[in-house]
Amino acid sequence: MDRDKSWDIIASFREYCRSQYKDIHPAGESRDPLFQGGLREFWGIPTVPDAVTALVRTPRMLKHVLRHVYHTWARLHGECDFDDLLLVNTLRYCAPEAFGFILENSDSLRSEVGEGAARQGSDELSPRQKALQQRWDDCVQDVVWDTNAGLVLLFFLMPSAETFIQGTAPAAGNAPQGMRHLAPTDYWHRIITEEVDDEAPDQLVLQAIDDWTEEPSPKKDLPLLLHKSQRGGDVWEHFSARTPRSLLLLLAEQLIDLILDEEMADAKGDHPGLIAVWRTASRLLSHTPENEQWLGTQLKKLMPRSLGFSNDLYYYWGGHKYAIVSHEGANRLGVQMLNIAKGVFRPGSPESLLNGLGTKHPYAIRHLVAPPGLVSDGQPLPCDPANWYWLGPVLLGAANHDTQTIIPQIVNLVFDAKRKVQRDPHTGTREESVFLTINDELLKVVFRSCEKEVMEILVDGFTPTKEIPQEHVFQVRECAKRRLEELSDSESDNGTTQDQ
Repeated sequence: MDRDKSWDIIASFREYCRSQYKDIHPAGESRDPLFQGGLREFWGIPTVPDAVTALVRTPRMLKHVLRHVYHTWARLHGECDFDDLLLVNTLRYCAPEAFGFILENSDSLRSEVGEGAARQGSDELSPRQKALQQRWDDCVQDVVWDTNAGLVLLFFLMPSAETFIQGTAPAAGNAPQGMRHLAPTDYWHRIITEEVDDEAPDQLVLQAIDDWTEEPSPKKDLPLLLHKSQRGGDVWEHFSARTPRSLLLLLAEQLIDLILDEEMADAKGDHPGLIAVWRTASRLLSHTPENEQWLGTQLKKLMPRSLGFSNDLYYYWGGHKYAIVSHEGANRLGVQMLNIAKGVFRPGSPESLLNGLGTKHPYAIRHLVAPPGLVSDGQPLPCDPANWYWLGPVLLGAANHDTQTIIPQIVNLVFDAKRKVQRDPHTGTREESVFLTINDELLKVVFRSCEKEVMEILVDGFTPTKEIPQEHVFQVRECAKRRLEELSDSESDNGTTQDQ
């Protein structure tokens, strides 16, 4: 079959199929130079057109390839990369052994390059390279088609395979919907099964991104999709390059509002959609004063309604190693958190604290006083007793109003849990025990003038909860009793000293 004529037919078919539907193609035209030749042709390396026309040896083969692609594209249009679909079916009908090789080794061929990359330019092959090379050699032994052409298509479809099999760096190009991806969508599986079984198809997410970018309203589909669908958040993150980085914090803010309005005090900062936006923002945004100002505004908005959500936001966006603010900015925001809390939570208004606690943040008070993950020169930030003297009376006042909500918060604030795993010498089974001990630093930071009152509440008014089981309640009571005895002995000693 004339190879030039064959390619003319394929190229026209490709253009027709890609323009047949009004889909968004996230790769755009970026793959065209690689697909059509580009630098590979300049350096005399076999191109994709060369490989395809070498494999499509008869008009019958060409008919089978194009027919299968046409009918499959009618079901998958916009949900996979068209070029991958075309080349997979070229291998299916014209190099079936290569197709079978991909079918059996798809996960290995798409895994991270890892040890293969370390051996580029080396004569010694890694065990993985040796195994894949041997499988390929066994697969193509005595085949009637051009094995070099088959490798060209394999490397185009799965660029990591070029490093594994040949030890050379791949020329991958941009393929957001390429079958090289395992997650969040396994496009190879999608092409093979010819089905889109998703709650958030690519076109739905891509259209939502473009519509919201044009008019970034909270009523648009994108923030609603990120709020309601974990799958939608994963797909958005995969295509997040389409969202201008200048709009990322606005998208986060709209999502925060949706989460807060639905979950109220139980809202959490590890919401899947919000985490997807956080990962993208932390990767793309520099540490700027504008980011710090934005985060401060969110914290001030959240704390009265959900202390736990406010803590979470501070942890991920401000105190985490992948924060959007500098370490100095995180420290300033920590001071702002303290000042916001002092203004919101008042001794004479227990509802001001209770309304923001909810049921899903048992460590909300502790994380406010001692935010997890914040480091200064490799060491945890110290608690400054002068900062938190006001919080003890607020907690005790709220405890008198709602014991069941506040006492677990106090326990998690002033007790540390130490886990010890032991193996039974007779059965060999592992048993984990939890030992609770008083954290004197935090106890004195918050309750420096009312330690005795706190211990009395823990002895008399503490009952088991979902978060704190019966065995822990027993340990808390015993610790509190011992501390009361110590305080009583100390008072007796002080009284004796004064009498003398």
